[in-house]
Amino acid sequence: MAKLLRLGKKRNEFLLFCSQLFVTLQPKGCENRLRLSNPPKGVATIRVQLIDESSMDERQELAEQKVDVTSAEWKKYTVTLTSTKTLKQAKLRIFLQGSNSVALEHISLFPVNTYKNRENGMRRDLAQALEDLHPGIFRFPGGCIVEGTDLATRYQWKNSVGPVENRPLNQNRWEHTFDHRYFPDYYQSYGLGFFEFFQLSEDIGAEPLPIISVGLACQFQNWNKESAHVKTDELQPYIDDCLDLIEFANGPDHHPEPCGYGRREQHPASRTDYPTVRHHCR
Repeated sequence: MAKLLRLGKKRNEFLLFCSQLFVTLQPKGCENRLRLSNPPKGVATIRVQLIDESSMDERQELAEQKVDVTSAEWKKYTVTLTSTKTLKQAKLRIFLQGSNSVALEHISLFPVNTYKNRENGMRRDLAQALEDLHPGIFRFPGGCIVEGTDLATRYQWKNSVGPVENRPLNQNRWEHTFDHRYFPDYYQSYGLGFFEFFQLSEDIGAEPLPIISVGLACQFQNWNKESAHVKTDELQPYIDDCLDLIEFANGPDHHPEPCGYGRREQHPASRTDYPTVRHHCR
């Protein structure tokens, strides 16, 4: 997934985007969703390809579709790419055709045949493997990722719901934690958010157990740094997030069945004031 890419008229900018895919391509089709913006003058055309960059054949592309961008407003474009062969490591490549500039705000490549045929759904083989384990609970989105390196980069569940193209990027907890395992481009897109996690829990027959922040940043990276955490008398926004999540999960417009919730760490307030917090959540 990529966001906010712009291509101008310079000769060396004809290649707009090329990204590694971490899934096996199969000749059943992939759906590629694009949000594009084009300046008022003229029409822009882009070519969207699935390619085998290591191929020694005459042509690298395994599938190609063209998209004509005719609107100056942000608009969602969808194409379906059907690969001619199975490939473990393919790439998605996008070319600009012509001289008019175009901006791509959101690029998302999904298999058509997702698990339970959910839009923005899971890879069928991975989700099926989870279901086959018959889990009783499904805990998400994780542990350390909820804390973030600091409170500014903590996982905020409200940023992970709504239209996928509108969800903000967030720094990944493991991006630069260790210099011996450094991942400078390892960001969270929130393409997989709380709604999808709840949906997956239902689909695999497990009780959802969402984890939310209680105002503690990573204690490993903020050792003995009290100022890195929220003061106990300033926790109301975090309590509100918890209450809003319960409403989101149990409200009539989302999930009719109750769900559990959890916390990653024990903030001092969760020990001294927990009965009060619990009272709000019952």
